[in-house]
Amino acid sequence: MKNTFVVKTSLFTLILALIAIGTFAFTAVMNKTVASATIQNTFHYIGDSEAPNAFSDVSNWEQGGGDACGFEGNKPCQITVEANDLSELQDYLSGMDNNTVLSLDDSRRP
Repeated sequence: MKNTFVVKTSLFTLILALIAIGTFAFTAVMNKTVASATIQNTFHYIGDSEAPNAFSDVSNWEQGGGDACGFEGNKPCQITVEANDLSELQDYLSGMDNNTVLSLDDSRRP
């Protein structure tokens, strides 16, 4: 009878330990996933075109903020979006028209 109690107690302790280890492992994996997620970066518009969909053309952008917006007109200056590079920026801007990209603009041109 006493052996049964010891076995049940040991089994219960083992199950609790496995649950605790599983919880800590899950938390560690989730924290690592969040840390490796895409971060926000700034991209500067270097194009001079206002043609339809020109603002979503990645060849008109360069990574990093610019000192000045340069060209006048109704064009974006710079945007800060969740994209690590120009390839991810292309995915982000895909399907956006000029007005949608302008709504992302951090600072308008003069």
